[in-house]
Amino acid sequence: MAGPSKTTIIYNNAAAYDEMMGAWSQLLGSQFINWLNPAINKKWIDIGCGTGAFTEQIFNKCAPTNIIGIDPSKEQIEFATNRFSSNNLDFKIGDAMSLPFDKKYFDFATMALVLFFVPDPLTGVKEMVRVVKPGGSISAYVWDVYGGGLPVEVVHFGLREMNIDYPIPPSAEVSKMANLNELWSTAGLKEIESRKIIAHRTFSNFDELWKISLKSPALQPVLNRINTNKLTKLKLIVKENLVTDTDGTVTYAAHSNAIKGIV
Repeated sequence: MAGPSKTTIIYNNAAAYDEMMGAWSQLLGSQFINWLNPAINKKWIDIGCGTGAFTEQIFNKCAPTNIIGIDPSKEQIEFATNRFSSNNLDFKIGDAMSLPFDKKYFDFATMALVLFFVPDPLTGVKEMVRVVKPGGSISAYVWDVYGGGLPVEVVHFGLREMNIDYPIPPSAEVSKMANLNELWSTAGLKEIESRKIIAHRTFSNFDELWKISLKSPALQPVLNRINTNKLTKLKLIVKENLVTDTDGTVTYAAHSNAIKGIV
């Protein structure tokens, strides 16, 4: 039976990605920041900032003295830069496994929905530790890939039913809670805590959910390969596995595993 395969996923359409994932990121991000309960007026780095959706939440909720968002995608950084601006904010192209910053520079380092894209997650976490001051915070949250937490899990279910392969992040194993805890422990972090965060997103109708889900960069290559009849069948399977409210709205839940620790 076909199923997931680990592969590189390319994010070259920032606007489509933001419409599909930005809202999900902020639904999770609000809860995540509340759980971190961070002090204000601190220095932050948001690694894998993408379109800046979570960076904006940090900026608005935490009043940072300085916040830097980095991402390897030029298109994403351009989108984030146009999203909002401040003298306390900067977006840069950068690599999570080789952060272009000195030791002990930040108070908070975080990754939102990114760690399972890092080729070597331990190296990525150690880089966060390197650039954060003693007593600072290292945190992340990732979709629970193997626990059915992805926002497109209902589409993945349909693809599995139709025996069609689909991609998942290359380091997907790190999304398991036990593996996150082991990673933070191996990196030498203290006071480690982890939790599950659930987000509910309501769409005005099924067609809106379907249209937005199809903007997933991971799904687009898969759906481009199948013919119209198969796409119609997939859409029907997805619709049959969702609950439509009496007013036509569809509410869908996704969840992530989150972790934090102190340097």
